[in-house]
Amino acid sequence: MSSLPWFSYYVKDFGYAVAHLTAEEEGYYHRLLRLTWTTSQCSLPADITWISRKCLCRSDADIQILTSVLDEFFHIKNKRYYNKRLHEEWVEGTAKHKSRVEAGKRGGLAKALKTNKTKPSNAKAKAKHGSTNHNHNHNNNNSSYINIDFRPNELNKRTKTAALVSKHMTAEELELQLEKFIAYHTEKRTLSNDFNKQYRAWLQNNIQWKLEKGDNINVKYNTNTLKEISDQRRNRRGALLEQLKSTGGLA
Repeated sequence: MSSLPWFSYYVKDFGYAVAHLTAEEEGYYHRLLRLTWTTSQCSLPADITWISRKCLCRSDADIQILTSVLDEFFHIKNKRYYNKRLHEEWVEGTAKHKSRVEAGKRGGLAKALKTNKTKPSNAKAKAKHGSTNHNHNHNNNNSSYINIDFRPNELNKRTKTAALVSKHMTAEELELQLEKFIAYHTEKRTLSNDFNKQYRAWLQNNIQWKLEKGDNINVKYNTNTLKEISDQRRNRRGALLEQLKSTGGLA
């Protein structure tokens, strides 16, 4: 098989030469070119049975058309079929490809020798970088989807988040935000290795938004409103659970 996956197709040279052929003849002509290019030494064995099988001839009429195309555009040498122009392209392309490969090898070797002489520290730097990438990938492998029963860790009372929640949220509203947080990341199919951290950021952003909306006043909801919201939350969670079960989201 030729090591080159492509060849130059010049319309004037290849196309005009077959302008007199029927559609079937031209089809077999191009099929023969492709088969020849991908066969050893860019040539075909002088075996009509083998060639007709490779060209998917289905009848004696197909074989007759194939033979007429071979007789007109190919010649036999040492018991093999050659197409003069295609073989010239193959010889030239193979030589250029071999030259590029050899030049690449010489250039790569020279660069490696130069690097080893002048920059020995690069090897250590790359090794360290690889280690960092390994740790990064390892952390990514620990990521998972949020559990529908996710319960965040208790807030540290000395943190900013705990202070904001204590001042601006009731227990009912905190529970509501948790349900919203779970529903949001369930729908988005978020992957994370620290949903506790994301939940703390969620609370801070929610409180900040309400403070800006309420001109920095205490924005706790009143009890009656929260009861209605809590009832709606339970209904929504029940519907979400049913939906997940029906779609196979829950075992």
